[in-house]
Amino acid sequence: MNKLINILNKIPNNHTTVIHSNLLCLGKKTLKHNKDDILKIIQNHFKKKIFLPCFNLTKKKIVNFDNYETTNKGLTTLAIKKKDFKRTLNPTHSYITNYNKIDLEKFKLNSFGKNSIFDFFLKKNFLWVSLGCSPNDGFTILHHFEKKFNVNYRKVINREKIIISNEKRRDLKISYFARKSRIKNNFNNLIETLIKNKIIKQFKVNNYSICYFILDRNFEETIKSLYKENKKIFLI
Repeated sequence: MNKLINILNKIPNNHTTVIHSNLLCLGKKTLKHNKDDILKIIQNHFKKKIFLPCFNLTKKKIVNFDNYETTNKGLTTLAIKKKDFKRTLNPTHSYITNYNKIDLEKFKLNSFGKNSIFDFFLKKNFLWVSLGCSPNDGFTILHHFEKKFNVNYRKVINREKIIISNEKRRDLKISYFARKSRIKNNFNNLIETLIKNKIIKQFKVNNYSICYFILDRNFEETIKSLYKENKKIFLI
């Protein structure tokens, strides 16, 4: 587990932290022999608590939280059944967390934009960590900025969803910022620019990229400035 400890020692631990992860960055040997220790070590490092994505990126109308349904892997699979982790109530973009100062139902109607969990992360100036993920998988927060800037290639749609949680059925009509056409996001150039400008800190492990940054005003203003220069910054 020295590899994980060495990675964490390079990442600040004085903020509540959102972690998107691809655990292959730790190597297959670590995953095979030390899997149960990974979450413990990460929780011990980030003492101010963590948020892990627990998304459901399918077209299913019913999402059963009681069956731990999610399309995420990585750390999420290690934490989802732990009693000290609770799940925010959103059928598409939920998070599991051991952070206690949160209303789990507050973000149930919006994936992005005002009153979304990403809005909450920004207001709280949390630390964001992409642990071995690609730019398109580890930086979901950038979709939130698409909504804030009201990009012209997306539109707000309402979706009817059902969540089963604690053996109760929740019927929801959620707001989702959907693509108008078959456009594809490509965050590679944007992430490279943010790294070059030292907004995002990056280092490599086993050819995997480890990135971290504070969700503060500087980060937000830099994204806004780059978008003003190039309205396709989230696409190319």
